[in-house]
Amino acid sequence: MCIFDHDFNRSTMLKRYISTLLLIIIHSTCLIAQDYIYSVTVGTSWAREVFPAEERANRSALRQHPLTIEGAPQFAKTFLDLEHDFRYYNTYNDSIFYHLSHSEWIEMFKRRAKAYSQIYTKNSRSIASIKDYFTDENIPEAAYDSLYYWTRHLFFRNANDIFFYEQIMDILLPHYEATQDIEHLVFCYLCSGMVNFQCSRMGDKESELRSKLYFLKIMDLSNRFTSFKDPLNRYYFISAFVNLVVLHAQSSNISLNESRQLASSMKALYAVPENQEVFRKDSLLNEYTKWSIDLFRYRGILTYISHGEHSPELRDHLYKEYCNVREELGLTGLKNRYYGKLDYDDLLIEAYMGNMSWNKAFETFHKKLDNDPEMQQKTGVPSMKINYLYNLYESFSALLERTSYPESKKAAIIKEHLSDVLDMIARYEHDKYSFEKGRILANIACKPLLLKHLTPKEREDLLFRLIVVEQPMTYVHVSMTAELTRVLTEALIDKKPEFFIGVPGIKTVEDVALNRASLSEFAYQSAIYHDLGKISIPTIINNSFRPLTDHEFAIIKLHPEKSRQFFDIDPSLKQYQDIALGHHKWYDGEGYPTKFKSRKSPYFPIISIVTLCDCMDAATENIGRNYHTPRSFENVMSEFAVLSGEQFHPDLIDFIQSDSYTYKKLKLVVDDGRYDNYYKLYMRYMDQNRRR
Repeated sequence: MCIFDHDFNRSTMLKRYISTLLLIIIHSTCLIAQDYIYSVTVGTSWAREVFPAEERANRSALRQHPLTIEGAPQFAKTFLDLEHDFRYYNTYNDSIFYHLSHSEWIEMFKRRAKAYSQIYTKNSRSIASIKDYFTDENIPEAAYDSLYYWTRHLFFRNANDIFFYEQIMDILLPHYEATQDIEHLVFCYLCSGMVNFQCSRMGDKESELRSKLYFLKIMDLSNRFTSFKDPLNRYYFISAFVNLVVLHAQSSNISLNESRQLASSMKALYAVPENQEVFRKDSLLNEYTKWSIDLFRYRGILTYISHGEHSPELRDHLYKEYCNVREELGLTGLKNRYYGKLDYDDLLIEAYMGNMSWNKAFETFHKKLDNDPEMQQKTGVPSMKINYLYNLYESFSALLERTSYPESKKAAIIKEHLSDVLDMIARYEHDKYSFEKGRILANIACKPLLLKHLTPKEREDLLFRLIVVEQPMTYVHVSMTAELTRVLTEALIDKKPEFFIGVPGIKTVEDVALNRASLSEFAYQSAIYHDLGKISIPTIINNSFRPLTDHEFAIIKLHPEKSRQFFDIDPSLKQYQDIALGHHKWYDGEGYPTKFKSRKSPYFPIISIVTLCDCMDAATENIGRNYHTPRSFENVMSEFAVLSGEQFHPDLIDFIQSDSYTYKKLKLVVDDGRYDNYYKLYMRYMDQNRRR
């Protein structure tokens, strides 16, 4: 069937794109029904309570060394600057929602663009100086120890820049392993475990394995538990255990039986008289350790439910453990210790075990939500931990689905609850919980239990909300690329129609004229969808305040291929897939992904247009891309002319250079039109989330 059988309504299709993209985002990291995501970081709330005192002690110890290590970078200044810049850089993602006039909004972006370019340049030099310094021989031990301390400081300050930590671990781990410095290795293993676990959330199975192995390396040090010189290493040890029996168990990297064995080992360690003396002297550590043991007893049955396992013996054992700890501590026994909403989950567990009807469990759950002050908070940054919010949504939808309510009633209830959840997620600070928010939103978007209740329009609206909240700059980029694509496509239709012959449904020049509107709209929508795969890329990569690492660049290069899973969601989207796959393939066949041959695609003319317009926007962009100096349209076209026949389709370059009207119209879009287009999108789509 010809793809140009009817005209598209652009505004409707744009909304559809946003919703579907959101849908796609979610589908990309789709998990099983109830995947309870409680991220337990290196610096759990327990460890953070003791860290400031230990940090001061470590800082005093560092002062025993010379304040300035001869020839070494200024570690303290570099890391304190990175911490400040990490937070400052992300403020613009919040600022775009402020209530500003056209001129105020544009001036804000210009001002910040200049500041962020300076930040990028400064951090580029600082990080390069650290990496270069440690390539030399005979580095003093004091330099490694200083780098270790400031890395730990930054990590505990919640600057979640995992790819920066990855670079630092490449320096510290080989050194401390070579010197067998266990005291420093414990944190390095824990940091590396968390870094790799975060990477695994992007589908990297090798990172999953590395994460598990790093945590197990720490667990293998159980015989050193009492002899650690750094008290924080004991907290790191407990954190490694929690990450294994909770995160890795939920991700199926270790079985529930393995988790039970680890829990038994932890109980045995806790009971050792020598260790008991350590716990007696450190009441916080004692509480933290007991919490970690009770945690698995609380969460094991939920992990079992979410995995859909079929082992009645294991189920009954886990449920018995759950009932025992519930009786010992009550449902609020772990309040404010990561899992403060256990009373909600209890309803799901009891219904699953057949001790309560699904209808009764849901009705009780729903009534509790209506009286929960944290859920009723409608303004400001939510007080609820973001992972509580996700678990509430998971349990809510799981209970609702199993009720005997008619489908129409289920649909109305789930839509209302979803709206509340997304509203709360939109109000968390942009620089907080970047991985958690991304994964939560992704799971929501691909939930079959949700999607079956949504109309196509509602799915579009859902996708739109997710993109605007988490990927605003990607959204404005594809909008700009789409506008440039529309201008160039319509000019080619009118003046060089033969360019499109071969596109499905276009066999002759006459076909081009007959399908003018639908051809233009198809090219426009292809550009809107071209960066769909970037939705699954962490914000820290998309909006970097420092140079990309090799690992980050490798991840970025995956975004065309990552778009496939999104186009698989809806057959009507398949027609746009080749453009997304091919927009980084050059005219001469170079580029990525290597296996995709854009010249063989029937959509090659559209791919060529979107590729050119994508690069045109990126090269002239002067708001969000702080890693390059924006060039004028004239300079960019001169550069593109040099690349004609290599990177860009020569017919397109020749056409733009020879047609003054098209040249001027494209220039207008990337010059003053850029700010107008950005502000139009802000007013049209972001107004609902503006903060006053």
